[in-house]
Amino acid sequence: MANRYYETQKMYNNGQFVFNSLNGYNEAGSAQSKITIKGHLDDFSIETLYSNYDQIAHNLKVYPTITIYPRGYELKGDMGGFYHPQYNHIEMVDHWYLITILSHEMRHAFQFIYFPDLYYATEYRSVRGYLNSEIERDARGYSLDYCIAKGYKYAEEAAYNREHEEKIELVLQNRLSPSVLELSETYFSSNPVVAYSVPRNYHWQNYNQSYDQDYDQGYAQSNVVYMERKSLWGKLVDGFYTLIGCAGLLFIVLIILGLVIYLI
Repeated sequence: MANRYYETQKMYNNGQFVFNSLNGYNEAGSAQSKITIKGHLDDFSIETLYSNYDQIAHNLKVYPTITIYPRGYELKGDMGGFYHPQYNHIEMVDHWYLITILSHEMRHAFQFIYFPDLYYATEYRSVRGYLNSEIERDARGYSLDYCIAKGYKYAEEAAYNREHEEKIELVLQNRLSPSVLELSETYFSSNPVVAYSVPRNYHWQNYNQSYDQDYDQGYAQSNVVYMERKSLWGKLVDGFYTLIGCAGLLFIVLIILGLVIYLI
């Protein structure tokens, strides 16, 4: 199978996607200007984080802001990282294999910005459904391929990714419980994601709407269900106002008819 890290560069060179700044939400910038570290992180980890951010950002043409929390901090669903598409922002918890989380979440930014039709097509309501979704498989695959592309320095992290993927496959085959991955089944059942149909050029046409501050979706894919609910609510509101408009028009017509009859 082709390496996703190298394939992405080829895709950009071949014009399969064009850099999109998303009206400033994806403005190019260095790691130092994009990453906020909460708590303590040693100098070596910071230097490693910065250098990898810059390389991944250049490869994927994504420049999300990032907040890194200390180990022990809990994100929604016991995740190691969250991508918030409405802000192009990533939340991460410090981890022994931090670059795996970094590359995984930045790949979600790539999916959202350049391939929204695939990103929004995601649908699941369980841990297994989430793990088996196309965008999650792609993000995990990119993390592994990135570590492989980096060579011997990331051989241990690449090995970790392979072992983790083997566990995931066993979970998907019902041979292991999702609990071994420390993911919350309750979270996924309580926050189901419904597919949402958009065109490939969605952000070129509607980037202002895409970044409405009301779209506080949380996780990378959870924005789909929120937007779907917002869309349904919008339809109800539109229907309500349509009824009011029709009623008002009918009232005016009745008044006019009454005046005509009176004058006759």
